[in-house]
Amino acid sequence: MRQFLTLVMCILFTPIWAQSEFRSLEVSFNGAGYLGNVWSLGDDKYYDFSDQISAGVRFRKRFGEGFALRAGFRYDQFNRTMGPGFIWEETFVRHFRMSWGVDYRWKIKFIEPFVFTDFIIQKQRQDISSGGGCLMYYENSEVSKTKYGIAPGLGINIRLGKRFHIGIESTLEFLTGTSEKIYWPFGIDENRTVEHQYLSDVSLDPISGVYLGINF
Repeated sequence: MRQFLTLVMCILFTPIWAQSEFRSLEVSFNGAGYLGNVWSLGDDKYYDFSDQISAGVRFRKRFGEGFALRAGFRYDQFNRTMGPGFIWEETFVRHFRMSWGVDYRWKIKFIEPFVFTDFIIQKQRQDISSGGGCLMYYENSEVSKTKYGIAPGLGINIRLGKRFHIGIESTLEFLTGTSEKIYWPFGIDENRTVEHQYLSDVSLDPISGVYLGINF
């Protein structure tokens, strides 16, 4: 975390003010991220959500004509429920994500379409209760995941005067990483078991962010 914040400060606040193209700094606030993948290969498949909290911030600094460096972080939490039925599962998810990359924008009057590529690191914690079946099996588990990779995407901004804009982004993520699962059947602490797994994931998130931006 400390290294990431240091990188953000170096990218965005290094005093290169002698070059006019570096003078524009943009701060955007994300209020709707991680709404769910509609197409996924790999480990994380989300279907139904409730009680979602999503908040994030992104910094963007222009250089050259249309190009910009960008860095941000985001926190999400939500409940996922599968059931009730013969087999059920309740999951509480906390998700933290850091990203930095580059984008390119075009200006068409008050509309700015753009493409981008981010390098991302994300951590996720899942607290899971599940059960059911013929034997009325019951299990508690904790899953910790760390992933990293690249996320190309596209988006569009709509300018609201000189200083403000709203925007939306979609991303295609290519991630790899590891997970650790600790579980104990029937809630008996003495039966705790630990599993480690290698992760590889490709996912499409059609609404990876909805932003309100301010230009300085």
